[in-house]
Amino acid sequence: MRFATTAAGEQAWNAAALAADPAEPAFRVWTWPRPAIVLGRAQRKLLDEVRERAGTGIEVLARDSGGGAVLAGPWMVGASVVLPVGHRLLGANLIDAYRWLGEAYYAVVQEIGIAARLVRPDELQRGELRIRESQRGQRSADGSRDDLAPREPVAWACYGSLSPWELVDADGRKLVGLAQQRRRNAVLLVSGLLAGAPEWPMLCRALGREADLGQLSAWTTSLEALRGERFDDRFAMEVAEGLDAAIASAIC
Repeated sequence: MRFATTAAGEQAWNAAALAADPAEPAFRVWTWPRPAIVLGRAQRKLLDEVRERAGTGIEVLARDSGGGAVLAGPWMVGASVVLPVGHRLLGANLIDAYRWLGEAYYAVVQEIGIAARLVRPDELQRGELRIRESQRGQRSADGSRDDLAPREPVAWACYGSLSPWELVDADGRKLVGLAQQRRRNAVLLVSGLLAGAPEWPMLCRALGREADLGQLSAWTTSLEALRGERFDDRFAMEVAEGLDAAIASAIC
């Protein structure tokens, strides 16, 4: 089931689900009707200045997990999943815990006909991941296009870098962000899919990082752009229902 929420509502569910010391998995699939900026734990000190720059009408808060700033809003479909410690889906380490959730998003995106792939841990370790920049138009000595270039991360933004088992399109642009938070008896996995076109200027302006807009935009894409179809309520329901079914199937 899809739950339309605020950033504060999502964070409240996450905290309560972790505190409950669950014996069984629990999850929610989220949509955000209004824009919100969710800062990582280390960015909490920026709350006042980000709120001032963001202005009225944009919710700004900080979460308990690490990572960069997230811009939630009508363009995103996401999920929170709480698993008891020792659950088979958590695997042997922190990185393994992401794999099944990345695969759930992959199944949803494939089902609606969009080509994408998961980021393998070894790609990041070897620094192999590259982005296609067709606007460069440079050619190598043999006449082929030299349009693959390494990227510098936009470290302050969640969608400005990659982690293992996140989802990217065929050109290496990020579609899904993943994060986790661990307690003694439970693990929270949080995630967000860029289904519509995000308002990156809003985020960059609020963080005082307008100069990073082009780089952040180059890091990402959306289902709307890849499918060539406007992201509306029907599209959101299709994605949310697919994600709900994929997660439910995985955790059962």
